[in-house]
Amino acid sequence: MDVGYEPTRVMHLSRRTLEAIDGLAGLSSPDPAAAEAIRTVRLTRRNLEDHWMPALRDIERSDAMVQWRSGQLGAFGLRSLRALAGALPDHLRPTDITAATV
Repeated sequence: MDVGYEPTRVMHLSRRTLEAIDGLAGLSSPDPAAAEAIRTVRLTRRNLEDHWMPALRDIERSDAMVQWRSGQLGAFGLRSLRALAGALPDHLRPTDITAATV
């Protein structure tokens, strides 16, 4: 299993998250029937602002993995994604990964 990250993809995710926050901020409705939906929109926006954006900023500021773009975790005795998918309950198992025997 390869691990690592591409800083440009993290920056793109950060920009898209900011766009989503702005988009969610503009949603409103005076209809009382929409109150629960608007509450969910506000909670989602707050989650993005309070949790995701700080995490993305921390990743962008970090240089911990700049030189480590890819690696093999198998050397550490960790199982592959295929094996991990086999350990998940059916309702959480990705449909595009079939379980492998460990």
